[in-house]
Amino acid sequence: MKRREFITLLGGAVVAWPLWARAQPAQLRRRRLGMLLTTPQESRTADTATYARWLEEVGWKANANLDLEIRWATGNEDHLRDQVADIASLSPDVILVESAAGLSAMRQATPSIPIVFIMVGDPVDSGFVKSLAHPGGLITGFTNFEPSMGGKWLEVLKEVAPSTAIVAVLLHPDNPLHAKYWNSAEAASRVMGVRLMKMEVRGADDIERAFERLPTGSEQGLIVFPHFITVSHRKSIIGLAGKHRIPAVYGVRFFATDGGLISYGVDSQDLLRRAFGYVDRIFRGASPSDLPVQAPIRFELAINLKSAKAIGLDVPPTLLARADEVIE
Repeated sequence: MKRREFITLLGGAVVAWPLWARAQPAQLRRRRLGMLLTTPQESRTADTATYARWLEEVGWKANANLDLEIRWATGNEDHLRDQVADIASLSPDVILVESAAGLSAMRQATPSIPIVFIMVGDPVDSGFVKSLAHPGGLITGFTNFEPSMGGKWLEVLKEVAPSTAIVAVLLHPDNPLHAKYWNSAEAASRVMGVRLMKMEVRGADDIERAFERLPTGSEQGLIVFPHFITVSHRKSIIGLAGKHRIPAVYGVRFFATDGGLISYGVDSQDLLRRAFGYVDRIFRGASPSDLPVQAPIRFELAINLKSAKAIGLDVPPTLLARADEVIE
C-alpha cells in the first residue's frame, strides 16, 4: 500500500508545464512519441494507460493528436537492439529512453531525432550531453544518480538491523557510479563503526560465488547497488540473501516487490512523468539543448514484511511509519 514520500532531496526544479500546455488535442498537430522502457513491465506501479493519461494532461491524447509507441527491452542485448530498430523504423518526432544502455543504442540508431532520457546515472561523463545546465545537441533528460545514496542505504540497513557489524556490498567494479556510491557508504561506515566488504560481480556466475565468500554469523548485512547485472539477476540475489538469512537493502523498488527485504531509491515513475513535460515542450518547438538535465527529487522506501518475517527480523515501527509502501 502507498503511504507518503520518504525523503526529498534538492537537485533540480520540477518541470513547469505552461498554461498553454492545456490546449485541446484538436488544436495541436499530430505527433509521434516512441518510448523504450527497460524496467520489467510487471514490476511497474503504472501501466500504459497511466502514461497515456499523463500525456493527455499536457495536451497530447493518444489516437487523437498523438501516436504513442511503447517498446519494452528487458531481455538481452539482442532484444534491446531489436526494439531500438523497431522504434527507429517508426521515425518518431521524439523518443523517450530509459537507461544508459537504451540511450546509447538509440542515439546510434536515431542521430537526428530528439531524445529525452530517464534513469541515466552520469550523462556528462558518458558523453551523452556536454553539461547538465547546457546539454547541447538533441539529448536531454533526467538523471537518477544521487551520490549520497551509498551512505543512506547503510543508514537504512542499520536501522532495520541495528546489530549489523559487517556489510557486504554487491557492486560492479568497473562502474564509476558504483565507486561514488562506495565512497559515500565508506564515509558513513566509519561513523557507524561498520566494516564494509566488497562483493564484485561482472556477470551471473560471480553472484553465487560472492555469497559463498560471506562470513557466517548474525551480524552481517547486504547492500546491492543498482546495475543491469543485479537487476537482471535480482531473483537469484533475493533468493540467496534469504537462504543466508541476511538483511538486505536494494536500490530499486521492484527488488522489494519481488521478495527483497527493503528498497530505497529514486522514484522512477516521478522521473518519467517529469520527462513527459520535456517531451511536450519539444513537441511544441523547444530545443533539447535548451532544456537542462535535471536531478531526482523524489525517493521511495518499500518494505517487505513477509521477507522480514522469513529471516526473523522485526522492522522498527519508526521505519514502517516512513515507508511509501509496505508489502505484507
